[in-house]
Amino acid sequence: KKWLEKAKAAQALNQPSASNADSVGIERADMPFEWQCLYARADDSIVTLRGHENWVHTVTFSPDGTRLASAGGDKTIRLWDTGSGEELSVLRGHEGMVNSVTFSPDGTRLASAGYDKTIRLWETRSLGQIAQDRRHAQKEMLRLTPLVETWIEKSGGDTDVLLAILERESKSRSSGSQAMLRNIVLKSLQPQRDANNVQRRIDAVRKNIKTNWDSPELLNTIAWNAATSEAPAIFTTVSDDVLVASQRSCELTDY
Repeated sequence: KKWLEKAKAAQALNQPSASNADSVGIERADMPFEWQCLYARADDSIVTLRGHENWVHTVTFSPDGTRLASAGGDKTIRLWDTGSGEELSVLRGHEGMVNSVTFSPDGTRLASAGYDKTIRLWETRSLGQIAQDRRHAQKEMLRLTPLVETWIEKSGGDTDVLLAILERESKSRSSGSQAMLRNIVLKSLQPQRDANNVQRRIDAVRKNIKTNWDSPELLNTIAWNAATSEAPAIFTTVSDDVLVASQRSCELTDY
């Protein structure tokens, strides 16, 4: 009984029980058989989760308490079933030890931070659940797209009117349907946004040419930037302006 009490006391101090002070730091596997038995009898934990190959730095429960995430010096994050102790998955990607993990409020994602100076987001659902959610999202998109098309027709191409219709018509719908409708509307507006962005850049090139008409170096820079633009539509539209700017730059420098 005394030896058992000593073993429990050693466990409370987060130290392996040992027969003398000099051997307190030894691993449990290296203890004499009798001490391993005492150590096991003093262990009041519900279940022991084994799998990490280095120190475990942090653990966190999922919001519903059914899963546990752990991370440590082996650069991995491990998900566990808290009922059975089964290892559900091993998340690899960090290039250094992982020292922090936390679940999203709905438990579907996990955020981790590590010594490799990165923060990573992970899907904690099974591949089957993810595929099922994607199929559901595709069906919802097919169902709601015709509705958005009627809104676009009613708005006459006016973005403000379309957004007003979206806000009015989506109020009574579920949060999932609201998000899907917003995504469909924004996707329909993307080509117009891209066109507006290109037009703004075209106007900026032309304005810069006029503003810097007597500065050969700036005219040359403007012409070069337009000619090497990643947007071909920009150079195609302002090519005549750029050619004139280049000729003007040559004239000013007698080149």
